[in-house]
Amino acid sequence: MMIRNLLLVVLILIFFITPHDTHAEGRGSSAGNPLFGAAAQEGIIALYGYAQAGEKIDFRIERTRSAGISTDGSWTIKIFSPLGLVDKFLLNSSIIGTTCTMPKITITSTTAGIWTLLAIPTSNANNDAVSFDLTVYTSANSPLTGRVYTYSLHGLDQSSPLEANFTLYFLNPDGYQYSGLYKGLNGLNYTIVSDNFGVRTSGNSCISSYKSVSYSGKWSNLGPDSAVCGARNKIFFNAFNAALPASSVRFNTTTGIGQITEALIFTPLTPTLSAATFVRTGSCIQQGNVYFSTNNFYGSVYVAFDVNGNGIFTDSADRTDTVFSTGANSIYFNGLDRYGKIIPISQAINIKVSIDKVGETHFVMSDIEIFGGIEVTRLNGPGSPNKTIYWDDTNLLSASNCSLTSIVDGRAGVNSTGGVHGWNQCGTASPPSSGGSTNNATPNLGAWGNQRLIDNWTYLLPTGVTYTTNVPAIHLPDFGDLPTGWPIAAANTKGQDTNGDCVIDNNDVGNTTSVWAGAGVDFESAPKNSAINATSDNYDDGMSFPPGSVNRGSKYTYIPNINSNASNKTIYYALWFDWNNNGNFSDDVDCYGNPAFYTGNGNTPVAGGITSIPVSVCVPTDAIEPGGVSVGDYKVRLIVSDSAISFSQYNYFFSNGEVEDYQLPLVILPVTFGAISTKEKNCTTVLSFETIYEQRNSSFEIERSNDGYIWRSIEKITTSSNSNTVKKYQYTDVNILDEPTFYRIKQTAINGNIQYSKTVSITPTCKEHISNITSYPNPVNDKLIITTSGNLQNAVIILTNSIGQTVLYQKNNINVYTKIETSKLLRGLYKIRVIQNGKIIYQNKFIKL
Repeated sequence: MMIRNLLLVVLILIFFITPHDTHAEGRGSSAGNPLFGAAAQEGIIALYGYAQAGEKIDFRIERTRSAGISTDGSWTIKIFSPLGLVDKFLLNSSIIGTTCTMPKITITSTTAGIWTLLAIPTSNANNDAVSFDLTVYTSANSPLTGRVYTYSLHGLDQSSPLEANFTLYFLNPDGYQYSGLYKGLNGLNYTIVSDNFGVRTSGNSCISSYKSVSYSGKWSNLGPDSAVCGARNKIFFNAFNAALPASSVRFNTTTGIGQITEALIFTPLTPTLSAATFVRTGSCIQQGNVYFSTNNFYGSVYVAFDVNGNGIFTDSADRTDTVFSTGANSIYFNGLDRYGKIIPISQAINIKVSIDKVGETHFVMSDIEIFGGIEVTRLNGPGSPNKTIYWDDTNLLSASNCSLTSIVDGRAGVNSTGGVHGWNQCGTASPPSSGGSTNNATPNLGAWGNQRLIDNWTYLLPTGVTYTTNVPAIHLPDFGDLPTGWPIAAANTKGQDTNGDCVIDNNDVGNTTSVWAGAGVDFESAPKNSAINATSDNYDDGMSFPPGSVNRGSKYTYIPNINSNASNKTIYYALWFDWNNNGNFSDDVDCYGNPAFYTGNGNTPVAGGITSIPVSVCVPTDAIEPGGVSVGDYKVRLIVSDSAISFSQYNYFFSNGEVEDYQLPLVILPVTFGAISTKEKNCTTVLSFETIYEQRNSSFEIERSNDGYIWRSIEKITTSSNSNTVKKYQYTDVNILDEPTFYRIKQTAINGNIQYSKTVSITPTCKEHISNITSYPNPVNDKLIITTSGNLQNAVIILTNSIGQTVLYQKNNINVYTKIETSKLLRGLYKIRVIQNGKIIYQNKFIKL
């Protein structure tokens, strides 16, 4: 049998008692052989005893080592009252042997509380061991039993005889009490430990495996001694004393300061469990945190996930997680089923939290070679006394199974009356531990309990506190582009978003039946309403839109793009236009008075892919917002599905397909321009334009440009008319140039929104010059000279720069010799024009130095 090494884990030792000391708390061993605890290698060992004020505390220590071992160790002994350290001394190699004991020390307790006795190894000799006794007495020196407990019982049998039967009493954190009768055992450094979990699934988990296990080496980290799951059960050496309170305090020996409150004897309370709430953290899958809480409970809560929402939690893909609970709990659910497949948020799931086992207690035995059986009795709670226990030895080697009970799988429950689940040596090795590993397939060697954690457990029957919470499906509507209160439609594709990117496309494994709009499925949650982005998978897709502004009474082409992974699948589409922008797709008509609804279908290519279907749409002449002209966005809805779509289904849920809503920044113009033209007349430009429709118009501005890029306003026409008939306008520009000139009309609505007409141009050909006018020098510096053969009455001299801006406007009579100041002009190209009676009679270009 291997010696375990747990230097940092608190291990507990049962004291030794000599035959004449029958009053002490504890148990002796057969044939007067002392029952020693773990070796010095095993770390700190402890006893705890409750005493009231005025009662006495008594303890004694004995030290020994295994036969044939000559290496000595040493121990530091500490005893604490509820208030702090009382005594400390060293037990070394000068005090050794079965007849060597420390003298008893009797101390009167000044306050009610729990006393602590620690044995701390200061060197790690091989099988060096101690055994010690802690007893509580009345003030009259009468022993009080049922006051002393430990958390882990360690034994050291050095001879072949079996120990006499003994009974231990277990108290779990929920107040349930058990007794355990242990019959005829023999073990070298063995351990008996009890908690709510027993043998766990891994060394760092708080999940019970509900199985006995074999291990190799000195010890196993799967047992309660290594648990990090809270308190283990208290193990009393006699029946619980009637004077034990519900709780008491002991000194905090870990921190060396303050006190810890320990629960003792109380009536178990009924456990309560809250309903679970689920807070989703994934945008595309059922991923998030499950929150619930328990009261009056210390143990395992089971959280089951019905991943397909059918109300059954035992389907092959369903999952169950186990949570150690003492109050409020939060567990993370990664949105995957048992096989690791994504659960999309379009799939409803059910979450069930349950307490299946109330008062659960495990009785774990480690490294016991021979054992006559255990009888467990629950002493309190509903249905007590009850002797049912459970075990599962199915993963232990059957070739070396020499259990005294023929039942290998006891998960159905076994009545433990008289002692069950014991085992023989299974071989002839002497001592039993000399046969090597338990997993040796040769049955004539070793012992069945060697290097094994044997788990027996029990709990209350009937049990069960359960709550089920439904997590509804989230069908992903494209609601981000619509104002609050508008009708919502949704479609759930039948394919799986297996890569969790919120896009159901050809990148998803096994997706062969889905239909969608455009190149991919874009389930956005915020507006991305730009026509320029309408074909991008990162924004709205599924539609191609007409460029520029939309005019009333005109026709435009809209192109739904529909897709499927299935070959030759018929896909149906439907388009709705909300031209009056009132949030109702059912009351709109086109320019012919027909419903603004368009539907059809198309077949995807053999290999799957996009089918584009052009739709001609005529904008109604009364496409207005309530209370005014629409100069902002209008709303379009596209739905694709594998079934036909009717006009009334604009707010419907489709089991397979996609919904895309668009709120496009395309302007419905308050003015519809008709013809616009230019012509030259008497060395002037005449601009003519007309409107077919005007609604809430404010003004027109005539803009001119020399290059078609830089514009300036040259005339403003104010109007407040609303008209459905053709209106004509005209403007004469006398400042023509002998080079191409561009014109356009800027229209401003009452609400401040603007629009532009198309651009027209003209190249003047006017040659009506008076030949006796000249200008010089060219280039010029300070003064430009104009000469003429005679005086000119009512003449105008205009200088313009290269971009058509007027830099000089001089109206006077021109003499035969006239000076024009140019010193302040910037360097560049300029034009001079002389106008008389509205006609250009001279023009020329010059360079300013």
